[in-house]
Amino acid sequence: MTPIFQVRCVFALACVMSAPSATAQVDQYHAAARLRTWMYAAQGIAARCTKAFPDLAAPIEAHMSTWRRADQVAMERADKLWRAMEATSPRSSAEEREDVLQLEGLWRNMAEQQPHRPPPNVKATCLRYFEVRANGVLRSNWPEVFQALEAR
Repeated sequence: MTPIFQVRCVFALACVMSAPSATAQVDQYHAAARLRTWMYAAQGIAARCTKAFPDLAAPIEAHMSTWRRADQVAMERADKLWRAMEATSPRSSAEEREDVLQLEGLWRNMAEQQPHRPPPNVKATCLRYFEVRANGVLRSNWPEVFQALEAR
């Protein structure tokens, strides 16, 4: 069993966009860190996509709502475990700044290195980012994360 204080969620592009894991089991704290990372990335990307493409605000929110409803149990458990981890071992401001930098890097990657003038295909990429979450791609590709969080 992994003690709470040993798990640190460092936001990483690899964690957000990586291929499915070959690991059959994940402990609940690592699962919580991974799901919280996905949630953090989605919130940040939603803000950037809707700023660049205001007409996507409603569809993005609809997809986010669908994702939150579908994975509510796991998300609530991840939030609870995350708060416990934070209480035991608060993240430093340097780690929080690194999260923001990683999120900016994810957005630059989506915007093909043109964050101030996104190319036309970024609009489709933004919408697809949230469609796949609403359609359960994270649960399909990483069932061990959800199993760890939803196990009693």
